[in-house]
Amino acid sequence: ERFPSGAAFVLPPWVFRQANLYAFDAIVGALRRAVPAGSRVVEWYAGVGVLGLSLAPSVAWVRCSDLNPPYAAFEASRDLLPKGERARVTYAVGGAAERLDDARGADVAVVDP
Repeated sequence: ERFPSGAAFVLPPWVFRQANLYAFDAIVGALRRAVPAGSRVVEWYAGVGVLGLSLAPSVAWVRCSDLNPPYAAFEASRDLLPKGERARVTYAVGGAAERLDDARGADVAVVDP
C-alpha cells in the first residue's frame, strides 16, 4: 500500500488498516514532525508498525510491540526501508504492560490504541 506521502507499507487484507489513508498519512506526518531527530522510540500497540517504521529515517531506534502482531506484514514493510534503516526498528510480541522494559533508554513513547 502506498500512502499519499509516498511511504510504502505491506497491509494484507487480514490486518487492521485505517479507512482513510489521507487522514492517517496526515497523522504520520504530524508524528514525524513531533519526534525529534535522533530520538529513541518505543511504540506499544504497533499493529503492522506503520508509525514506528515511518520514524526509522530520522531516529536512533524504534522498539515496536503488540499482543497479536502481524509480524510477516511488519517484516515485509521493514524490508521496503533502505538497508541502513531496517536495523533501527525491532518488533516484539506482548502487550504494553509486558513490554515496559522496551522503554528503557527511550526518549519518546508512542501508544497507538
